[in-house]
Amino acid sequence: MSGRVQRTLLASGILLLSASAIGLAGLQYFMPPSFDNPPGVNQAGLVHFRSVISTAHLTPLSVPAFLWLFGILLMTVWVGYGTIVLSSYRTNAGIGRFALPAIGITALLLALLFPPSLSSDVYAYVGWGRMWVSHGWSPYEQTLRSLAELGDPAGLIAPVGASTSHGPVWIALVGAVLGLLRNLGLWAQVVALKLLAGGAVLAAAISGREIARFYDPRRAGLALLAIGFNPVFLIEGPGSGHNDVLMVALMLGGIALCQKGRQRVGYLLLGLSIGIKFVSAAIVPWLIWQQVSRQPPRERLASAALALALVLAPSVVGYAAFRAETRAFDGIKAVFEYQTAGTQETRSTTNAGPDSNAPLEPTGRRSVLPRLGILLLVYVALSIAVWRSEASGFYLSCWALFCVTLIVIGVPVAFAWYMVWPFSASLVRWDRFSVRVTLCCVALSVVLLVKYTVPYAR
Repeated sequence: MSGRVQRTLLASGILLLSASAIGLAGLQYFMPPSFDNPPGVNQAGLVHFRSVISTAHLTPLSVPAFLWLFGILLMTVWVGYGTIVLSSYRTNAGIGRFALPAIGITALLLALLFPPSLSSDVYAYVGWGRMWVSHGWSPYEQTLRSLAELGDPAGLIAPVGASTSHGPVWIALVGAVLGLLRNLGLWAQVVALKLLAGGAVLAAAISGREIARFYDPRRAGLALLAIGFNPVFLIEGPGSGHNDVLMVALMLGGIALCQKGRQRVGYLLLGLSIGIKFVSAAIVPWLIWQQVSRQPPRERLASAALALALVLAPSVVGYAAFRAETRAFDGIKAVFEYQTAGTQETRSTTNAGPDSNAPLEPTGRRSVLPRLGILLLVYVALSIAVWRSEASGFYLSCWALFCVTLIVIGVPVAFAWYMVWPFSASLVRWDRFSVRVTLCCVALSVVLLVKYTVPYAR
């Protein structure tokens, strides 16, 4: 095909994806009140958005009609994405200076229009910020259930029965946003965090482009489009407000800076990423090895020690600021145990389960050890592969593969937004192995997103 035809296909794919994603946002306002799905529908958040933007009068669809339209729009989103990637992959076609504005406008519209109907996580974020800003509570010591008892609307929508499971960098950032917007209503605070997620999509796309340019300049534009228009990034980022997108944006930014010789700032950005969620910590040893292996043997130990110090500093300082040194992982432990026990109410990462007096299933705890054993073996095997490989950037594909293993085997409940983890690394390299990893990510993402369209009996 000629370059003009490829560019036309690329533009058509962008229009199809953007229109379908915005249509998916609009469809949420017609969600039947009786509908629920395995990940857990946030009907309260939907009602909240309906009341603010004057759509409370809309008549909900029937469940079959809603599911049919939901499935069609998800399909067209992926068709649009496939058209974008294939058109750019075959001829390195792009849309030049219009790429970033197109990604930005799509993310902006989704942040403003997409109600948090698929997850209540963003309301939990707001609740944790309100704890700190309005009440002086540490989110590592108090729960959103306690906030709900005070009548706080964020706590009422996401009454989590455990302390926060997120890192101190995220809690500090949310606190800063809520401090600036403390006099505004809940809707503005929620939208602000969704806009932050939309900005993170742009940042991840730009950083991904720079990483791809380091390995193969011809694929830089492809990486920008593949990340910026990725359906999981858009639906779960500005659509639902999940902080996973910001986590990978900081991680990619840190890697890009390390490649440009600015290791100190790069490691610090990676530390900020870990301070949001600890998943990105798995790539630290491999990145440090990639950097120090180029240095003289005498300098390697000092460089590695400095890198570790910079990576750990944000979390250490953050936990100290929140007085959480001894309770930093209580929330993670509580959520993991409830999800592993398979209780009905743990179908969201912010739903820590039923009443605190409910007993946990002992079989759930026993099942943790085999999972951890498998993950450890996979990580060791991939570490050996990284150490032995001479392929530049091979560690990125290995990290994506480890994340897929973590999602499939490691976590008690797999959610669609987790897929931004492996996608962030697999989409910056386009050799044969990376493409295969990306195809695995696409297949798993489709399965997890389709779960939103599966009725769940309470």
